[in-house]
Amino acid sequence: MDILYFPRFCVLRGVAVLAAAGCAWPALAADSGALFRQLGQMIEQTGRAIAEDQRRQEEQEQRAAENARREGEQQAQREREEAARQRQQQEAVRQEQKQSLQALAPPPEYQGRIVIHKRLLGMQEAGSARPDFDITARGTASISPDGAWLAFEATDGQIMLRDAASGKDRALPTRVPSGQSSRTLAFVGNEALLVSDLKNGSELVDLQGNSLRTLPPGGYFPWPKEVGGRYVVEHLRMTEFDKGRRCLGVNYYDARGAEQGGVSVDDADACAARIDDQGRQEFFAQKDGVVSYFVNGAKAGEFRGDDRRPADQYKRLDYRWIGNTPYAYSEMGDWSNPSHRLRVWDVAQGKMLCELPGHVFGIPYADKKGNLVMAQPAVRLSLPACSMVRVGNGNERLHSWGEQAYLHDEQTGTVDVIDTSTWQRRATLQTLHRKSPQDSSYSGAFQERPGHPDQVLVTSYATSSRIPAQLFDTKTGQLLRTLPAGRFQAGYIIQQDLLTGQSYNWRTRLWRFAYDDGAGKSAAVFLAALTKDKFETSVEYRKRLAALTLPHTMKVALQDYDADRGMFIGTWRDVPVMVPLPPAQARQFADATAMSVMGELRVIDEDYLELRNASVTTPAGQALTLVLPDGPAPKAQARPQAAGARDGGSAQASSGAPAARASSGQGSGGRCTGTMAHLAPQLRPYTNPLLAEVRKEALQIDIASTLAKVKAGGGNAEVLRQQADQSDQAARDSATTANQSDGGGNSITRADNGTLPLNWPCEGIHSSAVCNYITMRWQALLTREIASLYATCQGG
Repeated sequence: MDILYFPRFCVLRGVAVLAAAGCAWPALAADSGALFRQLGQMIEQTGRAIAEDQRRQEEQEQRAAENARREGEQQAQREREEAARQRQQQEAVRQEQKQSLQALAPPPEYQGRIVIHKRLLGMQEAGSARPDFDITARGTASISPDGAWLAFEATDGQIMLRDAASGKDRALPTRVPSGQSSRTLAFVGNEALLVSDLKNGSELVDLQGNSLRTLPPGGYFPWPKEVGGRYVVEHLRMTEFDKGRRCLGVNYYDARGAEQGGVSVDDADACAARIDDQGRQEFFAQKDGVVSYFVNGAKAGEFRGDDRRPADQYKRLDYRWIGNTPYAYSEMGDWSNPSHRLRVWDVAQGKMLCELPGHVFGIPYADKKGNLVMAQPAVRLSLPACSMVRVGNGNERLHSWGEQAYLHDEQTGTVDVIDTSTWQRRATLQTLHRKSPQDSSYSGAFQERPGHPDQVLVTSYATSSRIPAQLFDTKTGQLLRTLPAGRFQAGYIIQQDLLTGQSYNWRTRLWRFAYDDGAGKSAAVFLAALTKDKFETSVEYRKRLAALTLPHTMKVALQDYDADRGMFIGTWRDVPVMVPLPPAQARQFADATAMSVMGELRVIDEDYLELRNASVTTPAGQALTLVLPDGPAPKAQARPQAAGARDGGSAQASSGAPAARASSGQGSGGRCTGTMAHLAPQLRPYTNPLLAEVRKEALQIDIASTLAKVKAGGGNAEVLRQQADQSDQAARDSATTANQSDGGGNSITRADNGTLPLNWPCEGIHSSAVCNYITMRWQALLTREIASLYATCQGG
């Protein structure tokens, strides 16, 4: 069959690329065989090219699939390693808690009596107590200010509202669609919920599901604020992050969505907003180097602002108000750069005051009293003078958000409570909250109990912290409660955990905090009464303690029965306790797992309380009086805690100085020159660098110059002895911490009797507490020696 050739129309049936060739060279049409051969070759080449492209694409897809598989395996391995690390840390904390509770078990001398450690009165069963609510959701659960409602985004994407009283859930409709990330939920008072998503904007809905207002997306979420007893929503309007995050202004809305004022600006470089308790709105924004300042929506001033330029596209100029003070600071986000500086501004006056070192913990903030402070180094800041005064002596971190300030040594867990009216130490707390090497994000947190500013909850912010929260009395330094790891909010202790895995859901657990029950109040009053008043004589104190009682009921978990000794073996708050009961009566509890024991607590020594006039309630509901030993309890032998906590510890430290002087030939009259080297036998030569350096410096103290400094400073022997007493108290506090984490090693006793290994480490919770105990005992010894020398050499 001949192929027709049309010179005006070249039709090569789909091989469009050959059309030009056919049209360009008409002579080829005369040789149809050559044309077909050329066509075949070109089609073959085209086929090979297509096949090669397909092969490359398949190889790329295979490589991508292999990379995805490897990344998935690596991610799974990272998750397994992180989960294993968290389990290891949790187990370490659990073991530490277990050891600390074991240290509270009564000594064998009290066998046959119902005896508990006084610290147990201030504890809750933090480790075993079941939470009141346990919620797994796409994000963290939110709680209303009155604690009546919980809100969370369920794993199926619905916004759920839970009635805390009934525990019932209901879905809350919203116009903000569910995205790849969870939506942020925040209650606006007790009547509305703010639902926010970074890409889809925000909606304010009431708790009946009615939409009150929708807000556009931006670089920041709108957020509720309590203002003078009412709640408002502050919406700092920003362009989205991918558009440079420019500031567009601020708007305020009440809890029903009604607009309460605001300011609009045109693509500002940076801005900051605030509203005070009187409703005064302040806003300022910088554009092209000029700052415009607004009060209640009206422009109040203009000045040249921060003229620095960010180091790269990922950093930007930012302003922040410093509390409710007239001041603000600006920064460039270059926190890792040692040369980074914060600039401090008087906004109303329109001028820069000074520059401050620009690191995260050095950001100035204002407490509720208006004091300006920085966390680390711990300093007080005076503005507009820009002068700074150190609060701590070391690398402690300062927290000052409430009525008191808290100076936290994150290595030892020691916290000094600071009275911010005088900036003097009020009390010292010995906490469990220490920074571990794995938690680079660690920070202690201090929440004063609402309505009870003399009680503070000490907790931690850390990626994997499982350190229990601790409630302290800041007047006495006494531990009142040990609670689940978490924070105070709306009458609950709240704990939140990110669940690793494909879903990345959050688990929120909540425990109702019922400290205001009658038993709690009575126990707190009783524990406070155990402290000796400084105006009370020792005879008066002992007489008062002998008459002190507390009606008490406890539910003992039964573990076993010892028929030979005629007593149940059980636990109360995870600490062993014995309940004497003859076999004939004990048979009534054969199938029981717990026993209710009631009576009156009395003091039997400085650590332990005995339940007298006791009875138990049988499974049939009858009261059964217990037959307990009469008369005073036998005196227990010295225990690890007693070694550093009793007056005998102080006596030992003070009696060591004369003995050392006598053995060194110094005599009772003392020597008024030279060094303290004669105390070397009293200071054991530990090899740890910290203890070795403290010992070296102590023995090199020049006696004459030290006595002269004491005299010049208006001191005397009595003042020195008081300082020694304070060192003894610090040693007792450290001994308590050490004994709580000892696990039966009797480290404090061994430190006292000289059997503690000389290569003792000073790392970890227990070991560092022992080292602190040693240094405080050394300090007491040295101070008493100086007091003795002062009385001899200076005559006063």
